[in-house]
Amino acid sequence: MRYTIKKSALVEVLGLLSDLLKIRITFFDVDDMESADEKSLPRSNFCMLHRNANAKFNRRCETCDKAHLDEAKQKQHAIIYRCHAGLLEGIVPLYNRYKHYLGSIVFGQLDDKKKTPGVKYGTEDEMIKIVHLLQIVSTCIIQQDIIQLLRPPWVTAVEQYIADNWNQKVRLKELSKAIGISYSQIAHCFSREFGMPLRPYLKKLRLERAKMLLENGSSIKECAYACGFYDEFHFSKAFKLEYGFSPVKAKPTHVK
Repeated sequence: MRYTIKKSALVEVLGLLSDLLKIRITFFDVDDMESADEKSLPRSNFCMLHRNANAKFNRRCETCDKAHLDEAKQKQHAIIYRCHAGLLEGIVPLYNRYKHYLGSIVFGQLDDKKKTPGVKYGTEDEMIKIVHLLQIVSTCIIQQDIIQLLRPPWVTAVEQYIADNWNQKVRLKELSKAIGISYSQIAHCFSREFGMPLRPYLKKLRLERAKMLLENGSSIKECAYACGFYDEFHFSKAFKLEYGFSPVKAKPTHVK
């Protein structure tokens, strides 16, 4: 899939974080190519010295990067690890709401044992806190379309049609007619483009809207019917399966 990066914005964000945290932060795109590090702190003196002077060491670095990028992509969540030279590093993979991989933020080169000259000291607890911060930042990066997929026009049209009819019964046959593409194409490609089949996608969207209504004070009954559920029981069951808690707990504490 093709995608775009507003590189100047990404460079600015990662550069500010790198300067604030005093660690190297960079970005690896969907092809595992490193970029957006123009304003980040450079590699540690230890890493630069050994990578420039020893081709075998440099290859081990590249192999290590690739292996852990693959691990983070496979797990679809952040990881903290030791590189082949014993330094702490971390990876935060970025996914859009449809579970499409958009690249990874990579950070670290910290020495928690104070044994490597020219490397900043840092603990695993500090790395965990940085991961949490970068996860928040990555969400903002995606929401601000700093990194986004270039999607076919029909996908955008489908997304808009569902957004306009999210509380109605929407079927693939209706979608194909409304958007003007063949039923076979939309049936074949919907899950790939949206990360799941139409029915669970529509259900997830309804639950997201319902959660917003609950948080704004609407009753469970109002949410159930406004969001296209058969009754309160079916709504409450679906809500708990999605979020892990009942709709009652989503309501403001002052609303009974």
